[in-house]
Amino acid sequence: MLAIVGRTANRLASESDPARVEAVLANEIRAALRADATATSERGRNAASARLMSVFSSVALSYCKVARPWYPYAERFFALTTDAVPQVKTALHRQPVVAVALMTLMYQPERAEQFWQGLAMDDGLSRNDPRKALLEKLRSQEGAHSVPAQLHAVAAGWNAFYEGRKLKAIQVRMDKPFTIAGTKIVRRRFDAEIADARKDSH
Repeated sequence: MLAIVGRTANRLASESDPARVEAVLANEIRAALRADATATSERGRNAASARLMSVFSSVALSYCKVARPWYPYAERFFALTTDAVPQVKTALHRQPVVAVALMTLMYQPERAEQFWQGLAMDDGLSRNDPRKALLEKLRSQEGAHSVPAQLHAVAAGWNAFYEGRKLKAIQVRMDKPFTIAGTKIVRRRFDAEIADARKDSH
């Protein structure tokens, strides 16, 4: 099954058309489950595999439908950052960074393009520029900490830029509410959410 997943990932990487992505996912899932079904003659196993085929296909198609509205923003983000040096590009492609980037590109496209392209190119950014502060944070080991910490750091850099504030260094405050300026994203404190999640797990 891991081999199937790996092959599917490679095929999806070469597809840009959402319809083709859906087709690849559905076909690979069907093929994997069909192979599993024919590996045994037990009717019960075949019936179970047939049901799983339907379920997995539906999940794959539903996922693509949910993700489809984000494709234009993702394509724009990767285009804005395509010329970044490898170390910076790797940092910018972390999931928490992309998550914040997509929200900013959706709600504040012009400002977001200035922010992300300027950060990616780092062409003479001053030490007081929030983009420089975020870039240094992402380059450091601190920039690869927990997902909530990364989200806070990226949002802090964007918020300062959006609000026209100078920023020399980013200090992550997990005890502060999480927000992405200029968007509808305003959340509870992450430390409170994490504490609640830990309580629920015990």
